[in-house]
Formats: sequence, structure tokens, C-alpha cells
Amino acid sequence: MKVRLSDISPEGLVIRDTLPLKPLNQRMAEASGNDIIFLSAPQVDLTIFGSERGAETKGSLSTRYKQPCGRCLKELEMELVVEANFILKPKPERQAYLFEDDVDMEDAGIIFFEGEHIDLEDVLQETLILALSPFLLPERDKDGKCVRCGETTPIKYSIDSTSKRSLGDLLQKAGVKKA
Repeated sequence: MKVRLSDISPEGLVIRDTLPLKPLNQRMAEASGNDIIFLSAPQVDLTIFGSERGAETKGSLSTRYKQPCGRCLKELEMELVVEANFILKPKPERQAYLFEDDVDMEDAGIIFFEGEHIDLEDVLQETLILALSPFLLPERDKDGKCVRCGETTPIKYSIDSTSKRSLGDLLQKAGVKKA
């Protein structure tokens, strides 16, 4: 999904498209032990606004995926909708950003590019992947049933939220005295 920045009108460039499903699932399969599979090609709904120093995107991505439930291991199908709001900036010259305090090459939400074109596919794939939880452990209702799959988890495998201890409790149990 390449965009040529000079093609962006003052009103913005509207993109309503899909990301290819196969490369996204191949990218997910690169991680060992991954059980998450995207089921539908992600829908891209973006508007790109140009500026003299780059561009800005506003929009969202939506898709469906399946992932095993952490309580019963059933495959659950879920919907994922994430914002895709970024600032696109030309990559500064190496010498320029070595001495400027205001340029942080690791700023979240800022995508640096070189040249006149920018390929948004990798950025959009990363946005979807990073929005997923690698281990799905849904909440339970008042009866102890999983709110996603409806299964009741045996007590011996349950995580009791009341048993969580504070750091102070753990230090006291370890024999560290208060100052």
C-alpha cells in the first residue's frame, strides 16, 4: 500500500482498502508458539493529510481473528478494531539528528520515511499485531464462567484476584523489616 506524498490534496487522501491476509498471517507465524490467526483481510479506513513537513494519518483498521481461550483452549473468533493515527515525517539526515534534542527516532506514532513514497503495509500490519494480547485470559462472570466461551474453570486452575499481594506484603513475608 504505497502512497506518494505529492498526490495528497489539501482535503486529504482517503484510502478504503484491505491489507492482504496471507502476508499478515505469514508474519504472525514467524513468532514461535503463536496461536493467533487472522481470519479476514483487514479493512483499512484512512485519511492522509499532507503538510510541508510530512503527513498525518487518521483512521482505523478492522479485522477478525481466532485465538485459543486461556481457560478452556477453545478457538475463539473475535473482532479487532484499532486506530491508525500516525505522523509521517521525512527521515532526517544522520548528521542533523545527532545534534538535535527534539528529534527522537523512537517516538511512538511517528513513522519516518525516505523519498517521495511511503509503504504503509508494514506499519499497518505492526499496528494490528501489537494490538493483540499474546495470551487471552478473559474475565469470568459472577458464576465463574468465562465471558467469552462460557466454560467454568476448575477452582484449582483459577487465578484468585484477592490473593494478589502488594510489594510490601511480599517484602514482609521475605523477612525484610520496614525502615
